[in-house]
Amino acid sequence: MSSVKCRAANSLSGINNIATKVREIEDANTTVAAAVEEQSAATNEITRSIEQASQGTGEVTSNIIKVSNSADETGNNAAEVNAAAKELSQQSETLRGVVEEFLQAARKVV
Repeated sequence: MSSVKCRAANSLSGINNIATKVREIEDANTTVAAAVEEQSAATNEITRSIEQASQGTGEVTSNIIKVSNSADETGNNAAEVNAAAKELSQQSETLRGVVEEFLQAARKVV
Protein backbone atom coordinates (compact mmCIF):
# COMPACT_ATOMS: atom_id res chain seq x y z
CA MET A 1 0.00 0.00 0.00
CA SER A 2 2.83 2.29 0.65
CA SER A 3 3.83 2.02 -2.96
CA VAL A 4 0.33 3.12 -4.01
CA LYS A 5 0.50 6.11 -1.66
CA CYS A 6 3.90 7.03 -3.01
CA ARG A 7 2.67 6.83 -6.59
CA ALA A 8 -0.43 8.83 -5.69
CA ALA A 9 1.70 11.47 -3.99
CA ASN A 10 4.01 11.63 -7.03
CA SER A 11 0.99 11.89 -9.31
CA LEU A 12 -0.48 14.68 -7.17
CA SER A 13 2.83 16.51 -7.21
CA GLY A 14 3.02 16.16 -10.98
CA ILE A 15 -0.55 17.43 -11.36
CA ASN A 16 0.25 20.40 -9.11
CA ASN A 17 3.34 21.17 -11.22
CA ILE A 18 1.24 20.99 -14.37
CA ALA A 19 -1.41 23.28 -12.82
CA THR A 20 1.30 25.78 -11.83
CA LYS A 21 2.71 25.77 -15.37
CA VAL A 22 -0.80 26.22 -16.81
CA ARG A 23 -1.32 29.28 -14.56
CA GLU A 24 2.05 30.68 -15.63
CA ILE A 25 1.09 30.20 -19.29
CA GLU A 26 -2.29 31.86 -18.65
CA ASP A 27 -0.51 34.82 -16.99
CA ALA A 28 1.87 35.08 -19.94
CA ASN A 29 -1.07 34.94 -22.37
CA THR A 30 -2.84 37.69 -20.43
CA THR A 31 0.30 39.84 -20.58
CA VAL A 32 0.69 39.25 -24.32
CA ALA A 33 -3.01 40.02 -24.92
CA ALA A 34 -2.67 43.31 -23.01
CA ALA A 35 0.45 44.21 -25.01
CA VAL A 36 -1.33 43.41 -28.27
CA GLU A 37 -4.27 45.59 -27.23
CA GLU A 38 -1.92 48.48 -26.38
CA GLN A 39 -0.11 48.03 -29.71
CA SER A 40 -3.43 48.06 -31.54
CA ALA A 41 -4.47 51.28 -29.78
CA ALA A 42 -1.12 52.87 -30.64
CA THR A 43 -1.45 51.77 -34.27
CA ASN A 44 -4.96 53.25 -34.46
CA GLU A 45 -3.69 56.54 -33.02
CA ILE A 46 -0.85 56.62 -35.56
CA THR A 47 -3.35 55.96 -38.34
CA ARG A 48 -5.55 58.85 -37.14
CA SER A 49 -2.52 61.13 -36.95
CA ILE A 50 -1.47 60.22 -40.49
CA GLU A 51 -5.00 60.85 -41.77
CA GLN A 52 -5.06 64.26 -40.07
CA ALA A 53 -1.63 65.13 -41.47
CA SER A 54 -2.75 64.05 -44.92
CA GLN A 55 -5.86 66.19 -44.67
CA GLY A 56 -3.78 69.14 -43.46
CA THR A 57 -1.36 68.67 -46.35
CA GLY A 58 -4.27 68.69 -48.78
CA GLU A 59 -5.57 71.92 -47.28
CA VAL A 60 -2.12 73.54 -47.47
CA THR A 61 -1.77 72.47 -51.10
CA SER A 62 -5.19 73.91 -51.89
CA ASN A 63 -4.26 77.21 -50.21
CA ILE A 64 -0.95 77.37 -52.09
CA ILE A 65 -2.81 76.90 -55.37
CA LYS A 66 -5.25 79.69 -54.41
CA VAL A 67 -2.37 82.03 -53.50
CA SER A 68 -0.60 81.18 -56.77
CA ASN A 69 -3.76 81.90 -58.77
CA SER A 70 -4.26 85.17 -56.88
CA ALA A 71 -0.65 86.15 -57.58
CA ASP A 72 -1.15 85.43 -61.29
CA GLU A 73 -4.33 87.49 -61.32
CA THR A 74 -2.60 90.34 -59.48
CA GLY A 75 0.24 90.24 -62.01
CA ASN A 76 -2.25 90.40 -64.88
CA ASN A 77 -4.09 93.31 -63.25
CA ALA A 78 -0.80 95.14 -62.69
CA ALA A 79 0.08 94.70 -66.36
CA GLU A 80 -3.31 96.13 -67.37
CA VAL A 81 -2.84 99.11 -65.03
CA ASN A 82 0.64 99.69 -66.45
CA ALA A 83 -0.70 99.60 -70.01
CA ALA A 84 -3.49 102.05 -69.07
CA ALA A 85 -0.94 104.36 -67.41
CA LYS A 86 1.22 104.34 -70.57
CA GLU A 87 -1.81 105.13 -72.72
CA LEU A 88 -2.85 107.94 -70.37
CA SER A 89 0.68 109.35 -70.48
CA GLN A 90 0.61 109.33 -74.29
CA GLN A 91 -2.80 111.01 -74.33
CA SER A 92 -1.49 113.59 -71.84
CA GLU A 93 1.47 114.35 -74.10
CA THR A 94 -0.88 114.69 -77.08
CA LEU A 95 -3.17 117.02 -75.12
CA ARG A 96 -0.22 119.13 -73.96
CA GLY A 97 0.91 119.51 -77.55
CA VAL A 98 -2.60 120.55 -78.66
CA VAL A 99 -2.89 123.07 -75.81
CA GLU A 100 0.57 124.45 -76.63
CA GLU A 101 -0.41 124.93 -80.28
CA PHE A 102 -3.68 126.58 -79.20
CA LEU A 103 -1.86 128.99 -76.90
CA GLN A 104 0.68 129.89 -79.59
CA ALA A 105 -2.14 130.53 -82.08
CA ALA A 106 -4.03 132.62 -79.49
CA ARG A 107 -0.92 134.74 -78.81
CA LYS A 108 -0.53 135.46 -82.49
CA VAL A 109 -4.12 136.68 -82.68
CA VAL A 110 -3.79 139.06 -79.79
